[in-house]
Amino acid sequence: IKALATFREAYIQNPEHYYLANYIRHLECILGPDHETLKSVFKTYVGYYGDLRFHTEDDRLFCIDYEGLIFELLPLSEDIFMVPDKYELQVQVVKEKGKVSGLKYIHRDGRVEYFQRTATET
Repeated sequence: IKALATFREAYIQNPEHYYLANYIRHLECILGPDHETLKSVFKTYVGYYGDLRFHTEDDRLFCIDYEGLIFELLPLSEDIFMVPDKYELQVQVVKEKGKVSGLKYIHRDGRVEYFQRTATET
């Protein structure tokens, strides 16, 4: 809670600071009343998306990329995540008719990459 207040103060002085804005959204998400129920939603995202793989560990969501690099995904909402190691990237889980169908890499420069879900993991 102290970090959230501090980040908000810093953001008021630096409103163009994208990273602060993301961390504020992340802290609001994990401090919100729905965070515990979101953990079970995140487990439905586990699986393969082309060369990418999502998995959970200790209720945290991770992405393993095509090079085998592992990135933690920090929730900004139920289906949008920031990637602290990749400043310019957000990840959005795409659902069709309530089922996960793929994910989007949304870059700060406006580029969007789509990865179709290819398999779930049990």
